[in-house]
Amino acid sequence: MLPTDDKFIFELLNSSDFIKYIGDRNIRTLNDAKLYINKILNNESIEYSVIEKIDSSTPIGILSYIKRDYLDFFDFGFALLPNFYKKGYVTEASIAYLKYFFNNKSNLSIAAISKNKNKPSIKLLERLEFEFSKEIEYEKEIWKVFILKKEKFLS
Repeated sequence: MLPTDDKFIFELLNSSDFIKYIGDRNIRTLNDAKLYINKILNNESIEYSVIEKIDSSTPIGILSYIKRDYLDFFDFGFALLPNFYKKGYVTEASIAYLKYFFNNKSNLSIAAISKNKNKPSIKLLERLEFEFSKEIEYEKEIWKVFILKKEKFLS
């Protein structure tokens, strides 16, 4: 992610599904988006990668790898602009991203969380071979926690 991704981040974080399934980050202006990006870039516990269309380098989504206090493992996440749903972009990018992390980090497992009502994300996590682990309450909502083990993913 680059500071110049502010317009893209503004659009993504204000999309209705992002707000509904991930949460409202209160990004109301392009300046808010720039501050959000700087906050991410200056936090060692957060890694964001932008998913781009290969033919145009147009940013269409993000993948994240975040250490959260309430999870035992780093949290893998993804978000996509609505115009690019159901086209395989996030699946392809997720597989490459997870291979990179399992091959370059010492992690033996990665977590992912999803709200119960986010069926498309849950289906994708299951396709990626994440397994349901438990439910937790966070910010007054119930979240499903999924775990992906390195040996299962790379086998």
